[in-house]
Amino acid sequence: MKLETDTDPPPGITTEVRTLLDPFPVSIRVATPACLFAGKLHACLWREWRSRVKGRDWFDLLFLVARGTHADIDHLTARGRQSGHWKDERAMEPADVERLLLERIDRVDWRQAAADVGPFVRDARSLDLWGRELFREAVGRVRYGRGRNGGS
Repeated sequence: MKLETDTDPPPGITTEVRTLLDPFPVSIRVATPACLFAGKLHACLWREWRSRVKGRDWFDLLFLVARGTHADIDHLTARGRQSGHWKDERAMEPADVERLLLERIDRVDWRQAAADVGPFVRDARSLDLWGRELFREAVGRVRYGRGRNGGS
């Protein structure tokens, strides 16, 4: 289990209380899936990890797209403003996110990104597909929502 705490979340983050039963009952407040996806999109767009792309961010993008999770575009706008990457006064629109992701995809070293996640996947052959085509297709499948639950 990995636990991360955002000590300076952007405005408008939405949370929910989740109860885990195993190994013992405990309730914890977590960001909604839509806000988590917005944070993941922010990472794919703008995170630099030791001057490389972090393959896990892209792995998670595929995971969330495959599950039909909506991304809270208002939260992504707030994150982009907070980090200084989105300077436009208007809120981001899906077309903005898609354009930025496609530009980013063209600059990623996909061999390096796949190697980064290789130790964590069950079947390394699944990484043979990692490249521009796969992620361009995934970007076309991202679903967006606004506000409270990002549409999910």
